[in-house]
Order: sequence, then C-alpha cells, then structure tokens
Amino acid sequence: MSKFTEWLKFYFVGFFTHSLSKEGGDHSFFNTLLSFVLTFIIVCCGLVAGYAASFSVQYNNSNDFKDFLYSAFANENSSSRIDLSVKDGYLSAVIKDGERVNTLLNEGQQYAVNGYQLIVDTRPAETTYADFTVQCKKSDNTEIDYSVYRSLSDEEKKSYTLSVNYSGEWLDPSEKQTEYEEYLNNVESVSEAYGKLKADLSDDTISAKQYTNGIYELYFGSYYSGLPGDAYGKAPTLRTYYLSPTTYENIDKYIAVLDNVCFCAFKTDNGVAVEFSGYFNKLADGTINGGSLTSAEMQNNVDGMIKKSFASATGLNFLVYIISLSRSVAIYVLAIILLALIAFMVLKVLKVEECPRYVDAIKIVGSFQLWSAIITFLLTFIFSFFLARGAVFTAAEIILLCILFLRTALYITMECIADKKKKNIKTENQ
Repeated sequence: MSKFTEWLKFYFVGFFTHSLSKEGGDHSFFNTLLSFVLTFIIVCCGLVAGYAASFSVQYNNSNDFKDFLYSAFANENSSSRIDLSVKDGYLSAVIKDGERVNTLLNEGQQYAVNGYQLIVDTRPAETTYADFTVQCKKSDNTEIDYSVYRSLSDEEKKSYTLSVNYSGEWLDPSEKQTEYEEYLNNVESVSEAYGKLKADLSDDTISAKQYTNGIYELYFGSYYSGLPGDAYGKAPTLRTYYLSPTTYENIDKYIAVLDNVCFCAFKTDNGVAVEFSGYFNKLADGTINGGSLTSAEMQNNVDGMIKKSFASATGLNFLVYIISLSRSVAIYVLAIILLALIAFMVLKVLKVEECPRYVDAIKIVGSFQLWSAIITFLLTFIFSFFLARGAVFTAAEIILLCILFLRTALYITMECIADKKKKNIKTENQ
C-alpha cells in the first residue's frame, strides 16, 4: 500500500477506527490545518445549503404571509392593488394613493394584513431624501441643537457625538429651495459648484428637478459638514432609513420592497421565524401583476418574485456565514487545544503506556475535525427545515464542538481500555 493510500485511509477513515485515529500523532500538522480549513468551509456550506433548500418549503408553509402579499400585489380589485413591473433588475411600483406605502407610519393601512407591515418605495435611492434631525450629544448625555454646535470651536466640538435620527418621512427639497439658495449665496467654499449648477440649468444641461436636488445636496454638504456621509446619496436618504435595523426593532413580520432589493421577516404556519434579503436581478423584464393577468397568475408571479429574490442572495448569505463563523474561530481553536490537553492529562495521570505527547494529542484531536464537520453539515441541513436561521447557526456551532468532545472522549476511553488489557496480559504472563 502506497504512502498516499495510507494517508487517504487515515484521513477519511480514522474518525471511525481507533487504530487509525491514534496514528494522528505520527502525521504532519498539515492534516490538522487542512481539516481546520475544510471544517470552516463545510459548516458554511451546510448552513447555506440548509437555508436555501428550506426556504421554498417554509414559504409555501406560510399562508398568513402569502395572503398578506396577495392582498397587496395580487388583488383582483385594481384600486386596492400595488402594480409592479421589472426592467433590468429594477422594480417600478404604481401606487394608487401616492409615491410609496409605509404602514409603519400609518400609510396605506389597508395593506397591513395578518399583522404584517408593508413598505413599498421604488424611487431612486440616491435622490429620495429623508427627513431627519441631528442629535449632538456629550458623554454625560448633555444635548445641544445643531445650530449651537455649529458655533462651537473645533476643540469644543470634539466633546460631542453626532448622529442622524430619521423620521421616516420623505423630504421634498423644493419646499425650502429658496432658503437653501440664500444660504449658498453666502458660502464662499461652494460658490464654484453653485455657479456651475446655475449655468447647467440655464443651458438645459440638467432639469429643474436635478437642479433642485443639486442645491439641496450642496446645502447639506456645507451646513451639515460634521455629519457622516450617507451610504446611498449625498444627503440622508430614505434607503438608509428602510435598511436600518432600528426601523424594525419592534416588528417581526414585514416586507420592504424597494427598487432593486427586498427584505422581509415572516413566520411559517408552524411558528418558524424566517428572515431574508434579496435582489431582483434574476427577474425577467415585464409585468409582475396587474394588466390582464388573472389572480392566479399574479399570485404565481408574486411567489416567483419572492423566491427568485431570495435565490439571488445565495453568494451574500455564504459571505455572511463566513464572517459570522470567523468570529468563533478563536473559540474553536481554543476548544481543540483544551480537548487535546484533557486527553493528554487524563492519559498521563492514568499512566497509559502509549500516552501521546501533547503536540501529538493536538494532531489526534485535529484529525477528528473533518467528519465532525460533515456530521454537522447533515444535521444543520435537516434542522434548517424546522428552526429559525439564528437558531440553526447556534446549533451548528454547538454540534461541531459536541462531536469533537464526544469523539475525543471515545478516544481516551478506547486508549484506557486497550492499555488495561495490555497490562492484564503482562500480569498474567508474569
């Protein structure tokens, strides 16, 4: 038998055979490191595979959630329906009573069915501005108005922390355009950019709306220069409000449908909590609901929209799990070190003749990683159909460590039994 064949036998069968597993100390540390990396990848794959495979089952078993969606997007009554269409991965919504729906702010309460909340806003993220207030706060909880903060010296400003609080309302920059222009007329640092905006408007290079947005963004960048930038635009946007966890901190059943992304939380008929976010780049161009479509066709399209948007985020979910598991790497490494130390100390105290060195004990425990990860993969996959995502993740971490512990305990037990048999044979021979 070649050395490579022997290694394959040890690496893939050693977990189940004591005579092979105890040889771990004779092999390279490379096996331990390889198993460590594979364990990380296998557990991540188990979490993603279970999450992906279980989603359709959980969605199909969520009648309250589907009824809520159908009420908003598959209603035969066109006056009570929000019509959706998609082009190049971006949704457009036709809302009968305005430009958006946000039942969190009592907009469109007829859509808040079965305890679910609905947000629909498909306007461009970067220019759909949010109404906000600025909190200027010291470590002793002393607060001042931002206008007062602006008058402080640079040294005094260091004592304050600034944060943006969103009301959830849309800010229309045209309402205070004159005020913004008056401010900009007195700010030398923006005079060049302000002058270019006016020139572009007079040359018809930009539209009146683009000019208004540009004025507001210049005003915000100058007046609120101490604030952190918005992730989606040059001024605070509603997209930031929609994506903020604090917006939904007291809500566990909702869906937010934006122009290129949706995210939601729902509960299955069995009470399993499901959360996801996804994109619309997998949707074919065309009408999702409305027009000449029947109620059954609209329901089918809505189901497809949810499932395809979920599927589009598979890569992102894998990345999320990798990042989440990486936070547990230190604990996992410590667990291997401690289990190896326990094995070494127990065998040493019991005076087992073939007690491995501590370094070898680490390699022996390390050899148990691969199949511990594979078993964790299988159990995680199964549990994904019955437990919430967070619970499955926690279960995966616990299962992996438990299997390692049990397999190490079995190794110690088998070594003690084998050592006792050898000593009994020696005694009888004497």
